[in-house]
Amino acid sequence: MTTIPKHWQTKKLGEVLTLEYGKGMPKHKRTSSGDVNVYGSNGIVGKHSESLVKVPCLIVGRKGTVGAVHLSTEPCWPIDTTYYVIPPENINLKFAYHLLGHLRLGQLDRSTAIPGLNRNDAYAKIVGVPELDEQKQIVDKLEELFSILDTTKTVLKETESKSRLFQFSFIGNAYLKKGAENKVNIDRLSAEIKEFHIHKTGQDIARRMPNISIKLPGLPNNMLWVSAYEICQSVRDGTHDTPRYVDSGIPLVTSKNLTLNGLDMSKIQYISKEDHKEISKRSSVAKGDILYGMIGTIGNAVLIEEESQFSIKNVGLFKVNPKYLNSEYLLYWLKSNSLYQILKANNMVRGTTQQFIPLGNLRLIPVPYTSLENQVKIVEYIKSQLTTMEQLTKALEIGVRKSEIIRQSVLSKAFSGGLN
Repeated sequence: MTTIPKHWQTKKLGEVLTLEYGKGMPKHKRTSSGDVNVYGSNGIVGKHSESLVKVPCLIVGRKGTVGAVHLSTEPCWPIDTTYYVIPPENINLKFAYHLLGHLRLGQLDRSTAIPGLNRNDAYAKIVGVPELDEQKQIVDKLEELFSILDTTKTVLKETESKSRLFQFSFIGNAYLKKGAENKVNIDRLSAEIKEFHIHKTGQDIARRMPNISIKLPGLPNNMLWVSAYEICQSVRDGTHDTPRYVDSGIPLVTSKNLTLNGLDMSKIQYISKEDHKEISKRSSVAKGDILYGMIGTIGNAVLIEEESQFSIKNVGLFKVNPKYLNSEYLLYWLKSNSLYQILKANNMVRGTTQQFIPLGNLRLIPVPYTSLENQVKIVEYIKSQLTTMEQLTKALEIGVRKSEIIRQSVLSKAFSGGLN
């Protein structure tokens, strides 16, 4: 509990500030060309031509992002998921902003379904109130410290983001660098690909292939470019229809469920066993297969490492023959920024509002092919590099979290009179 200096007034929050209810302003009633900010519990959610509050105020999350505090120096419209606060003359606006942030009102949420903040719970909090001049001194010191802290946090986040991007930009170079280190008989590679391709049957044979001339960068002498269709057992995609969803049944995986860290089944929809059986005739997923985001976020590739039952919709499906192709070798290549740049440069990715890559183009995805032994060595090298980069990324994540802890520590010291 924060110790309040003796020369400050000790009061309940309800004696210092009043939380007023915001007012509903549905999106269809807003004037989007207006210059008045509309605030929800998580911040600005739109624009309008009129304001509900005519003076600078604070907005506090009541429903949704409970306890979040936002400061508006201009007239604004807080909607009905918020409270708004207009401090009295003896309370500095920014002092009130930092005070509410220090109180962490989100921890008062008692709801079970939709998060919510009861203002009577907030009003019961004990706070210390110094004179107006000292409030301003505290605000000035906090803003000086937070400016340094925010700059540090921004640098950490930017470095973390660049670290994640670099993970996938270096992969393409790894194929070229490590691929050149081992001697491979190119003629033998070409012969085994042709032999493998000739013996495909049934659904493994593509009925239609687009006529595209693809410009590709050079490769080491012991590698050659082949299409995914040539080196995979088959390249397919999931259903394009929208099945009827049910409350429980077989999961239906879409591109939204493919992430950089694997399959995210937290927000999944279900279909009937009958629909699953029908979809599986076209695209049955098995252990060792690779799923590929082909609509929306292009390039999220996921290796299926365990047998599991689900259907796919608008998702690319690469079936690998382990005799010729290492699954992880193909996985990392599909994730690489180098491949994405090739696809973009050759107009293989379509769409403006929503990007997509057609099945025919998916089959033509170029793969730098080398011997199976060489593939394994390249995968081992990539894994070792990714481990190092992941350690760096985790250290940066810890740094970002620590910056929030430091912020709360500074606020605690400020409201106990400890900032000099």
